[in-house]
Amino acid sequence: MINSGFSLEFANTDTRRWARSRDELAQILDCSLITVSRMLKEPGNPGRTANGSYEVEKWREYFEERKELTGDNLSLSAEDSSRLAAARIRREEARAEREELLLDKERRLVVPAQEVETAWGEAYEKIKQIFFAEIVEKEANEEIFYTLRERYETALRNIAAFFADAANR
Repeated sequence: MINSGFSLEFANTDTRRWARSRDELAQILDCSLITVSRMLKEPGNPGRTANGSYEVEKWREYFEERKELTGDNLSLSAEDSSRLAAARIRREEARAEREELLLDKERRLVVPAQEVETAWGEAYEKIKQIFFAEIVEKEANEEIFYTLRERYETALRNIAAFFADAANR
């Protein structure tokens, strides 16, 4: 039984027996996905198994044989190569940014928006209870009470909008 939590991404590409996709096969053969796609169209390629995976050893042999017979170094065109390099750079930058955000979260340098919203809601309710409890205790007349209440709630809404805008930036 295969452990579904096991990722082949970090497995040694020299020891892998099967590739589950063209992407994995390209990674193992150390070539581009375009090269694998081209080879799949050629007659006599090892193809896929019934479950859709690729037998790595057969593909390695085919790949090396093809290079020897045709003298083809299976290199990408300049345009494809630059697109591939740009895609790899974007992937690495995204991965680095994700790791940096996780570290910042662990260091408590950033706080998830949901936590801020929850804390703000709790603070809003506590301030509201304290503020209006004071007014009720002093038995202010209704007009003053409603005027203060309206100003207070407007101020809190403005502050909440400020934090919401800041969280969305």
